[in-house]
Amino acid sequence: MRRAHWLVAVFLGAGCSLIFDPSKAPIVPCEPSACPSRAHASSRCVQNDCAWSCAIGFADTDGDLASSTSNGCEDSCTTPLGPAELHAMVGVPSGGIQWLWDPPDAGAAQYLVCTGTAQNQITNCSTVSAATACAQPKGGFACSAQRTGLPNNVRHYGRVQTIDRCQLSSAETLAPTRSATPFNGELATLNDLTVEAGCVGKTGVDGGVLRMSQSGLLCIGALLFGDDEWRDFTLHADTRVIDSSRVFYGGLAFHYPTGTQKQRRAVVLVSDSTNSEVTAALATLTPGTNFDKLVATSIGPVEGNRWMGVELISSGPEVAVAVGPAGSSPKPVLRWREPSGVGGAGRFGLYLGTFGWEEAIEFRNVTVSTRAVLPDAGTGSRKLDFKGSGLPPGIRVTPVGSSNVKMVTCPTFPGGSNCPADGGCQPSAGSNCVEIAAAGLASNTSLTFDQPLGLDPTRPWRLSFKFAPTAVAANAQILRTLSGKGSVLKGPPAAWNGKLWAFGVETTADLAANTWNRVDFRFGVSTWALELNGVNYPVPPLFPPSPEWDAHLGALILAGQDGNQGQLHGYWTDIEIAQPP
Repeated sequence: MRRAHWLVAVFLGAGCSLIFDPSKAPIVPCEPSACPSRAHASSRCVQNDCAWSCAIGFADTDGDLASSTSNGCEDSCTTPLGPAELHAMVGVPSGGIQWLWDPPDAGAAQYLVCTGTAQNQITNCSTVSAATACAQPKGGFACSAQRTGLPNNVRHYGRVQTIDRCQLSSAETLAPTRSATPFNGELATLNDLTVEAGCVGKTGVDGGVLRMSQSGLLCIGALLFGDDEWRDFTLHADTRVIDSSRVFYGGLAFHYPTGTQKQRRAVVLVSDSTNSEVTAALATLTPGTNFDKLVATSIGPVEGNRWMGVELISSGPEVAVAVGPAGSSPKPVLRWREPSGVGGAGRFGLYLGTFGWEEAIEFRNVTVSTRAVLPDAGTGSRKLDFKGSGLPPGIRVTPVGSSNVKMVTCPTFPGGSNCPADGGCQPSAGSNCVEIAAAGLASNTSLTFDQPLGLDPTRPWRLSFKFAPTAVAANAQILRTLSGKGSVLKGPPAAWNGKLWAFGVETTADLAANTWNRVDFRFGVSTWALELNGVNYPVPPLFPPSPEWDAHLGALILAGQDGNQGQLHGYWTDIEIAQPP
């Protein structure tokens, strides 16, 4: 007992108490080996507390790893799939790249996005959560990641890999890569835009809108951007044609590499209030020529003084142009195939051409995507329906609003020379006719319609119509196109003596006034033939017949004038383009 009293006295004398105080208890160091085990996980200490990490290939899907009743990392994974392809969009924002992809499966937790200035130096990497990357689809893809602050007009390369919930990454060696070149597509300034050598007009920017104007004679000006390494692409810009009664060229251009900058493909836009026979065209210009050659044309609507979305899409040897109201999906208006294959790599430009008086065009929101999906072209065949009392849709009359082009009851003329007895040259039952009445050589009265987008000029096709002339003049234009040299079919150059000219070549075919005649052009891969009233007439077989022509005829024009003038009064009906013929 004395010993016990002595111990109590010692404790009390030292100011201690036998009552337990946890705050003053000694801290026991954490030992990972002493932490409770968790399935498929390794333990560690975090501030003297146990923590666990899932082993590679496993995940704690139910989130209970810290619970005393945890079932560990219960979910297992295999190496995830990476995205099948990677694309890029540049221009807006300036100095930025939007990397675009679709998720390979539902198991992606993150994406590893890497960039670099060379194919073998894609080393600047960061992760983005799948939820963030795929929250707002862009550019036709479900997921995207943006990189900004990059120098304009310098090519960058990208790579994307999947990281799943188990922190496994898709194989880097199989990861899709892509390159793109940022540029100033916001147009807040003229920085990083290059004036093309040659014709230089006035340029200025205001509130993200670039305005180009000029007045030179046969003058082409362009502002170039990007670099010379683009091939397949979709070039988009909001475009506004400053309306005028005069005809001018303006739009988007794709230039072949620097050093041959005058070699270009350009979208030509003309306001639909002008008296141009076509409003949209694809033009080419090669060194040594004075102005652009139209290789594909369309009457697709181009409204003046209104913002439109315009796209130039290039994929392999094929090129398409789409036009529509700004903010909507542009609709395809023409399609063309490079006769000699792909034109090669190049860069882009904003483009204006004038004939001698001042014209202007404006641009905003310019972007380029590496995604080059040609729009659905539809069928390669078309018939113009002349069964109603009014002109059918999908045509263009010039001069705009002309009363000299109208739908009428077909006249009861007899069949022309060699016309089959069964009336194969007569208008089909129930059809009316388009009457085009010439009103002097300067009127250029005409009707224009588009060749079907889906027509493939590398496969056989047929163009047919029935025609009856009345009053005629020299070089009477029966059928023309602006996608080439001019007249497809016309009367003789001196006076009407019945001999027809086809693609600039005189034939032995003839027709008389006030008779019905059936015309058939048949085209093969590289040949063509002319039939009049079912009779084949010898023509040079090679098609195109000269460098001035292309296998793609584009918009087709009834009557009007070409460079040799020529007018007539006549009737057309049963117009058909067919593939197969």
